[in-house]
Amino acid sequence: MRRPLLAAVALLLLAAASPLAAAREDDDEEYYILSLKPGAGARRARLPPAAPPRRFHGGNGDEDDAIMDDVSRCDPLALEDERGFFPIARVLRRAVRGAVLRLDSPAAAALRARLDPDCALEVDARVTAQGYRTTKVVAQQRSRGGGAEAFRPPRPTHWELDRVDQRALPLDGVASAVNASSSGEGTIVYVVDSGVMRGHDEFRRVAETRRDDESEEQVYYDASAAAYAAAAFDAAASPSSRVVAAADFVSGESPSDKARVAAIGGDCYGHGTAVASLAAGVRSGLAPRADVVDVRVLDCAGNGRVSDVISGLDYAIEHYRSLPAYELPPAALTLSLGVPIGVPSRALERAVAEVVRRHNVVVVVAAGNAERSRRTSDACRFSPGREPSVITVAASEINDRTWSDGMTGPCVDLFAPGVEVTAAAFEEDVGNRYSYQLNARRGGSGGDGGGDDDDGAETEMETDAYAGWTGTSMAAPIVAGAALARMSLERGEGADGAPNPDASGALTNVFHPSPGFNA
Repeated sequence: MRRPLLAAVALLLLAAASPLAAAREDDDEEYYILSLKPGAGARRARLPPAAPPRRFHGGNGDEDDAIMDDVSRCDPLALEDERGFFPIARVLRRAVRGAVLRLDSPAAAALRARLDPDCALEVDARVTAQGYRTTKVVAQQRSRGGGAEAFRPPRPTHWELDRVDQRALPLDGVASAVNASSSGEGTIVYVVDSGVMRGHDEFRRVAETRRDDESEEQVYYDASAAAYAAAAFDAAASPSSRVVAAADFVSGESPSDKARVAAIGGDCYGHGTAVASLAAGVRSGLAPRADVVDVRVLDCAGNGRVSDVISGLDYAIEHYRSLPAYELPPAALTLSLGVPIGVPSRALERAVAEVVRRHNVVVVVAAGNAERSRRTSDACRFSPGREPSVITVAASEINDRTWSDGMTGPCVDLFAPGVEVTAAAFEEDVGNRYSYQLNARRGGSGGDGGGDDDDGAETEMETDAYAGWTGTSMAAPIVAGAALARMSLERGEGADGAPNPDASGALTNVFHPSPGFNA
């Protein structure tokens, strides 16, 4: 499935074309991921049970008991503490079967020395977001007072939407790739990131007011980005968010940061909100009708742990499997994050491969941002983007040049816009909701001051914010949105029944320098 989908996505893009038991400390060496290698569970099921039965902290029922029974055979002697308990911080259930252990250096060394061949041990490494805000947040205003219903849409360039619908420069100023026939209706995107601000207008089910000469009825629909820009906004409709589910797997986070997440509505860093809007936003995304599942694994500084991400993938798998089998929607999952260069995580790579191979979810991963101190830009050194089963995306600039601070190389599948793209943002100190008290002067019909009696009238103005974002983090969700739009068409959910696009005209080698990739 991967190669045809890559080609189809390239056409749409035109290839521009349960928290840990204790708070984490800064010492990575204290936390390890002990996991079973693929196929190990079936082989170990034929072995006699461990004796005596092992005890551990942090379990959650019979399923965890079975997982830990397998894990205990990796090396029971090295795993027990002085009380005979396993030092378990978290059990990993779906994408990877295993556990997060808190071990001192001697115990870790002993475990490595005697590790069973069916098991793997690695440091629970830090992961970081691969994008950052590069321009000031701009608040977009919509009237909520009086009889004014006109919505003032953002007027930033959105060059990324313009570039993905044409074969060559110069840009024509029209984002025709975003339309009702390729909107991602009937699909779902899992955003594994810093959270999604659920109240942002990018994720609302938008209402358009249309005047009919006969009935003057209001017609509601999930507008595409292009249609939304011209639509009137009905302030009284209060349409619900398309963020249909959310879960938080950030470990060791302070109560104050958790409170910030709750106060803002899902995201205290902003990166995940931007990523989600580029995949499925009503103004910024290629799949504005897709549902969004918020899987929070990065903290308020954009950092997390490999085990947080794997636990988030477990949740995504469980959520997807819980949907009715007879109407299982096409799904994509974004991972705009990764571990430091040169610190590969096989556990994370196996986890994303499991999501692709066993659950048929399209996983789109950022290729990674180059670390100048390491003098490398090889995406094949970056986890999880180097995993062959995922779609790995690097970033291009508005002039069709590869982004100089992004990773490239043979592990990259596609390039997409990733420099100064316009995406959802917020100002944390006011929670992305601004209230203005305006003196609304209304001109009178004559006489004594032209309506001075109305000088104190107040109209409340709410805004949603946008900013420029840069990084391979931003390129990946654009590809995910294109994949969702493609899968929506294949499923026959396109609003106008448009036929599937032909992938034979996909562009290659339009960048300078021309990158090599595996599409």
